[in-house]
Amino acid sequence: MRHWIVAAALRSDPRRNDELRRDAAPAFRRIVVAIDPSGTQEGDETGIIAVGLAEDDHAYVLVDRSGQYAPTDWARHAVGLYHRLHADRIVAETHFGGGMVEATVRMVDPNVAYTKRHGIAWQSRASRAGRRPL
Repeated sequence: MRHWIVAAALRSDPRRNDELRRDAAPAFRRIVVAIDPSGTQEGDETGIIAVGLAEDDHAYVLVDRSGQYAPTDWARHAVGLYHRLHADRIVAETHFGGGMVEATVRMVDPNVAYTKRHGIAWQSRASRAGRRPL
């Protein structure tokens, strides 16, 4: 049995995750695979999640493959999810090594739809309103 978690709950109150799990997937309008890379294999985890935007305008975390990976390994995981879930695109946080992130993803598959974002993955509303980078 698969479970689906409303993505907003992860930010607001992680204790609600069990309450917000779903046994069946809704229809999705869009699916993206997001990457928040780490600088080294031994450093912080590389965040890799797939999120679906459903017809009800809620975002659902479909898969979390976050972990400690070498760059080519996290790129393989992200591109694999992109193909397995028929995602619309890969979105990557580029605060750390933006050019390296895209080059690493494109070494695995040069044809994926890719968008880079600087500082939006964990940016607060106040930060967006003030247009301040993280």
